[in-house]
Amino acid sequence: MKIACPQCGAEFGLTEPRLYVVCTFCQNYLFLDLDKITAVYSFTPTVEPQQVSQYLKRDFAKLGFAQEIRVVQILPVLFPFWKIEGRTRWTHASAEFPGQSILPVTSSPVFFDSQDIDFRIRVYDVDLQPPGSSGRVLYYCPFFQVEVEFRGHRYTFFVSGLSGEVFGEPIPYMSGDSTGHLFPLFVFIFVTFFVINTFFDHLWISIACNGAAFYLFYQLAYGLIQKEGIKP
Repeated sequence: MKIACPQCGAEFGLTEPRLYVVCTFCQNYLFLDLDKITAVYSFTPTVEPQQVSQYLKRDFAKLGFAQEIRVVQILPVLFPFWKIEGRTRWTHASAEFPGQSILPVTSSPVFFDSQDIDFRIRVYDVDLQPPGSSGRVLYYCPFFQVEVEFRGHRYTFFVSGLSGEVFGEPIPYMSGDSTGHLFPLFVFIFVTFFVINTFFDHLWISIACNGAAFYLFYQLAYGLIQKEGIKP
């Protein structure tokens, strides 16, 4: 079968069905779906690898935990996104991206060239397509995959190579190993309030004791949560 390149208009033969082809005339990278042929673009990262840790720790610093994370590994990756006409954000085209969308990129795009990619850069495949085929463009955006250690656990984040924005799964306040630490505290709180309200008949004494006990338990629970984990 023959297809027409949307960039140069030339027609060339396609011998076998593939998702990606290269125009034999202008050498542009093209994406073929069931409805249409779409040109593929990419962006040159503006964030340097040595800046990635700073962007990541900036987000942790908002919660007061920047000094507790340790960056283990930083790897460059490329994630595909759909720019869909009428939408204010770009929709992810890979199910492995930890989010639904990103803000539009202001940098100037270039044609995506699969032959000009460093072998150390992982390119995520397109496996999500939006409904309809009109008014959409496929972009590959640079990210840095960052492996970090935080309080004995490994986590993965993705830092945009264009804006420095951080994406990743939330870190729970309490890990599975530490949730058991709160159970004895809750039992102690219940027993304490039961004793206060059972043996103190005077209203104002009961109110004062309950208030003091509540403040004490609040400080204990808050301190334990701060010690065990966060949710960025």
